Amino acid sequence: MIKVYNPANITEANIIGGMLAAHDIEVYIGGQYLQGGVGDLSPLDLASVNVPDQQAEQARALIADYEADRMDADPGVENPQPQSEQPLWHEPVIILLIMFGILGLYLLFGDV
Repeated sequence: MIKVYNPANITEANIIGGMLAAHDIEVYIGGQYLQGGVGDLSPLDLASVNVPDQQAEQARALIADYEADRMDADPGVENPQPQSEQPLWHEPVIILLIMFGILGLYLLFGDV
């Protein structure tokens, strides 16, 4: 096994590991259980992504594509709208729920 990536934290290590496993590369996430001992900050670079020596070159190429954000999207999946362009239907619904809650409390306890 050879270390091919030094992630910022264990979450990133698992994302990279999952991507490599999806490409039929054997992956070992090092330091996965040590990070909880020092918290989520990972000051000691505890996490690592390791692969067999013969798959290291392929893994590094995939990781380079990932870091460059050039991974091919699944053609069957549409890219979601950026968050600023998504409809804001949930804000009025939340406001209505709060208003009904206040009205209900007034009707329930208003005569006290």
